[in-house]
Amino acid sequence: MQYFLLYLCFGVLFGLIEFISVLFIRDGRSVLLKALYGLFTVIFWPLIIFVLFVPERVLCKWRRVLDG
Repeated sequence: MQYFLLYLCFGVLFGLIEFISVLFIRDGRSVLLKALYGLFTVIFWPLIIFVLFVPERVLCKWRRVLDG
């Protein structure tokens, strides 16, 4: 459930960025906002999908390894 909420939060964030970029469609800032949206999408969507579909036991094992 916590991963679904994480996914939902990032989805809402990306949706707001897209909505704001449409508001600035007449300005040059629209291109910048679309580029930022694309960058966030490229970086975060694979991470979100990865977290959603990787078994929790694997994530716990990685957490223990990273914590030392």
